[in-house]
Order: sequence, then C-alpha cells, then structure tokens
Amino acid sequence: MSKLAPRPSFITNIKAMPEPIITLTTDFGEESPYVAAMKGVILGINPSARLVDLSHQIPPQNLAYAEFFLSGAIPYFPHDALHVVVVDPGVGTQRALLYVEVAGHRLLVPDNGCWTELAALAGQTPLVIRLAEPRYWRHPVSATFHGRDILAPVAGHLSLGVDPRTLGPQVEEWVRCELRRPTLVPGRLAGEVMFVDRFGNLITNIPGEALTMLAEPRRFQVGDAEVRYQVRAYAEAEPGTPVALVSSNGMLEIAITNGNAAQRLEAGVGTPVLVTQAEDPPPSESGEHDDPGADLAMETFSAAIPRRSSKRALRSGLFIALVFVPLISYSILATIALAILLLRPQPWDPFEILPDREGDLKGAKHQKQAAVLYDRVLPERPVPDKLKVELGRTIRVGDVEVTPQSVELRRVEFRRPGFAPEPALDDSLVLHLLFQNISQDVVFSPTDPFFDRSWKGIASGKKPYTGLNIGRDHLWGGPLPWTAGPQPEERDTIAGQQYKMLQPGEQLTTLVCTDPQDHVGRLLASYRGHLIWRVQVRRGLVQVHEREVSTTAVIGVQFKDTDIRKPAT
Repeated sequence: MSKLAPRPSFITNIKAMPEPIITLTTDFGEESPYVAAMKGVILGINPSARLVDLSHQIPPQNLAYAEFFLSGAIPYFPHDALHVVVVDPGVGTQRALLYVEVAGHRLLVPDNGCWTELAALAGQTPLVIRLAEPRYWRHPVSATFHGRDILAPVAGHLSLGVDPRTLGPQVEEWVRCELRRPTLVPGRLAGEVMFVDRFGNLITNIPGEALTMLAEPRRFQVGDAEVRYQVRAYAEAEPGTPVALVSSNGMLEIAITNGNAAQRLEAGVGTPVLVTQAEDPPPSESGEHDDPGADLAMETFSAAIPRRSSKRALRSGLFIALVFVPLISYSILATIALAILLLRPQPWDPFEILPDREGDLKGAKHQKQAAVLYDRVLPERPVPDKLKVELGRTIRVGDVEVTPQSVELRRVEFRRPGFAPEPALDDSLVLHLLFQNISQDVVFSPTDPFFDRSWKGIASGKKPYTGLNIGRDHLWGGPLPWTAGPQPEERDTIAGQQYKMLQPGEQLTTLVCTDPQDHVGRLLASYRGHLIWRVQVRRGLVQVHEREVSTTAVIGVQFKDTDIRKPAT
C-alpha cells in the first residue's frame, strides 16, 4: 500500500463531450467476446462515444507489463480522454475499483497498482476516488466480470458529464506496483526486457540516456545471447543483424534488422539485459575479411579445415632453431613463411561454402560429403556484398554462374505426378533464374529443395536459407518439397520449374516463388523500396583438407519494388 499527501483539490472539468474518447486496455485477447460486451455496455449508455482499443494482448494477469504499457501509451492522449483498464487478477475479491486523475489523464482501474508508474513519471500526487455508487453500475453485478458491470457503465456515464465526485469517496491510500528498476552504475548497466512488440523487438527498462555512462564500443548481453552492434535506426545494419538502439520511447531496445529478436535470441519479458564496455570492436560487415572475419570462417568450418595456432607455429620454430643450430636462419625464415601461409584469412564467407547435406553428384569424380557443422550458420545472417547480385547481372560462385533475369507477381500452377494441374488461389512473387555449369568435369544440379533444410522450417524446426525479405517480413520462397520422390519425374513442381543434372557448360532456366498462402501481394501493395531474395544454390566441388566435397552457397538477389512485373488490372 502507498500513501501520498497532500490530498489534491482539483478535478477535471465536468462536462459532456460531443464525441468522448474512451480507450480500452485488457488482457482478454483480440477475439474475446468480453471486449465486445464492454463496448456494448458503453455504447448503450452513450452511442456517440469513440472507443479506442489500446491493447487486448496484455499477458494474462501481468500487472508489471500492463503498467509499462500504460506508461508508454497514455501520456500521448488528449487530457479529456478516459482510459478503462481491465487487467484484474483480483476480480471477485475485496479489492477496490478506482477513478484516477494523474498528470491530467483520467483512468478507471482496479486497485492493483497497474497505473502507478504514471504517477511516478509525473512526479505529482494523483486524485483517487473509490467507486462505491451502485446507481452507475450494471445490474446484476457479476463476481467475475467487473469490467463489464462496473467499469464500462461508469465510463459511459462519465462521458455524459457525470461529476466524478459522485462516484464515491476520495481516498489517500491505494496499492502501488513498482516496476523493477535497472542498476545503473559506471561500467555496468543491468536491467531486463519489459515489453515485446509484434515485430519481436525487445524493449528494456534501461534508459537510452544511461548508455552515455559507458564509452563505445559497448557489449549488450540479452540472456545468453550477445549483441555487438549499436545503431541509430534499423536500416543502418544489414538484414538479420542483431542490433541495439534507443527506442522511440527513449529506452534501450534490442532488435534484429528485418527479423524477430524475441525468437532469434530466445528472449521475452523478464529476460535479463546487461550492458558493459566491449573489450574489442565488433567484426566488420563489409564482406572483406579482417582477422575477426577470418576467425568466424575458421570457427564455422573447424571440423573440415584444421588450423594451427600462432603459438604452435612459434613453438615449432623455436624447436627447429634449437635442434638445428647450423640452419637457424633458414629455420626462422621457413617458420615465418609457414605461419603466414596457415594464418592468412580464408577467402570465403560462411554463406559462400555451406555443406550439401546429401549431394547430387552422379557422374562427378568425387561424391564425398562435407564434414562441416551444417547448422552453425543461422539463416538470418546478412548476405555479404560479394554474394549479392542485381537483376540482369551475373554472379559466379564456385562452378556455377547465376543470372537473375526477372521478377513478377502472378498466380502459379502446381503440378503433382498423377494429378491434374492445380492453380494457386492467390498471387506469388516469382523469380526467374538462369544457371550455367562452368566447371570442366563436374556434373550437378544447381538447385533443388533437399539441401535447403526443410519446407518453410516446419518439418524439422530448422529454417530454410532460401526466402524473400520485404522490409521486416521474411517469406519462404524456393523449390517445392519432395513429397513424391527424389527423382525429377517424381517431384512436385510449379509450372516453369526445372530440375536437371547439368553437364559442364550446360545451362538451365528455372524459377523460385513465394508460397501463395503468404499473400505477398498484400505486403507489396504498401511497400516501397529495395527487396532481397536469398537463394541457396549448389556451387559444385570444393577442395577441403585434401579432399573434394560438394557444397552450396547463399546468394542475395537485389531488386526494387518498381522492378516487379505485375498483372494488368
């Protein structure tokens, strides 16, 4: 309980408003009939009321979440609005219902502290009245639905100009719910996630202005995950990059550019967040590998590409120098040359060489499979610049050249062996691609669904690499799964899609498309800007530690919304 003094003597001007604003915040859920019932009661008393839904997705009985949400939303409403809040785990008990005026805003709330952060932010004593006048209630009053039978009818009457002082006695004590405060000391900021928006962005309780207590670069720890990039806006980082920034409400936010941080980082409300001084700057994203980039590549492929450490090379050199004294000069030079050869940055990005899970190299000299850890590289990782290509241009990756020819919005036709063609019910975005095998002696199929992990990430829980990024939305978009069989004549396809083993020098034209159930046309109708389509392709054979293995790569096809050919209307 909390007591504030002195008792305020003011009260909002009492008058009926022509179109009063009444907002609703509950934990009922969007599809709940309970919300509709409350609206019906209010409109039955005042049909001209304007009802505004703030949110009905407050986690059930989560008062701290409701308090954080209200403190970030209500201050932006006009002062004559009335806010009805039903997050009420104590319904049916002796807890009171309150009319509150704080910082010029009016609320109807349960006496459980869900509003008190507003008073703390305003730094002033609120006016609080306990609802005790049954003539403004709906009868009979349910023991489990005070939102409908007390708060909603009181809101309706207040919107007609009823004097709040007639609702019940003014009180000086009420329940206070204090949000957990962050620990802000030089060198260390510790807080937690307070809110997760619909994009999966994590809003913390650490004020953005507190970041100035730490010099750059900063290290952000979210649960067990680490975030090393701080930006001013999402677009400053490539898609898939975990970033930290100051949110629009002035608090520290953790996000994934064009992705979902809550899912990717396995974080939610209450996840601890720690900000400290970084010991070294984050790795470069330019696609040109400095030492950290080389370390990332070597870590990813450590199972296939053994790498000696600099300490081992030094010990070897000292051993040689001590044992072969007459040849010490030669030994030192040889050791230095060997260290440079072994420790130089590898020329590839992790997306440039991914293992081919099964391979499809019938007719090739070697059919050995990659021994790297396939799942170490996350699909959300940004595609490096050297693996990006624009429409009409050609990119070479290993033994294959890829030319994205065009992109169009249309309805596709599904074809399944033994069945009549089936037209899709909605439009798909279709990307046309030209592949050419430029190897001398390797025969392979450049694209098929088997190495792309799973259909839309559903079957095994692993997300496919192939997909389309439209702003924050990521849509699956690649070959269809093998529901009938692995042979080309047994596979489900879309009209225009081809699977073929390419001989050296041979070309193949095929396509990938988005799932019609993703309704891509609706997203494109309001989107303006650049898009990128990730496409995983088989790149041929790679020499890895004295053996040849079949590998794939992920390229990024870049285009603009104006490049999309659309059906005539």
